Amino acid sequence: MGAYLEYLKLNVTRLHTRNRADYLAQLSGLKLVGGGFTPFFEIQEKVDTFIEQVDPDDESDVDRTVGKIRALYASFHWMPSAFRDLLKGKNHLPSNKLRVNLFNRSDGFLGDGIYREHFFYGNTSMTALILKALSEQARYSVPALNWQRHSHARLSWQLPRLP
Repeated sequence: MGAYLEYLKLNVTRLHTRNRADYLAQLSGLKLVGGGFTPFFEIQEKVDTFIEQVDPDDESDVDRTVGKIRALYASFHWMPSAFRDLLKGKNHLPSNKLRVNLFNRSDGFLGDGIYREHFFYGNTSMTALILKALSEQARYSVPALNWQRHSHARLSWQLPRLP
């Protein structure tokens, strides 16, 4: 979950910022997990405490601790549905990343409240996000990258000589 939030923050910030300096300034507070989202850090601290207190030789203690951790993650209001399914026993993430339930207003991809404010800067609409993501996908597609490489390629004799 922490890696997912970090990835989300990195990508949405990249879509939201205009230049490299702005991008680096926006991400200066990240800690390589959780996307800088304070409620996730609170859960992370509790999980770390549970793990520190568990007796790894006592199977029932391990099972109780796993149950506590699952319940804690399940209580995370902004947990994506795919991760909720994993907590319920599913053993893989969905292969279809673009699903209808992502567009739900109450528990969709953009979330609400402080989650939406932190990860989507509060005013990003789903339409704007999808349009920007599609343009990025087209910009970095294999055909676009091949065209760039071929159109900007220079032979060594075509390069300007250094004095």
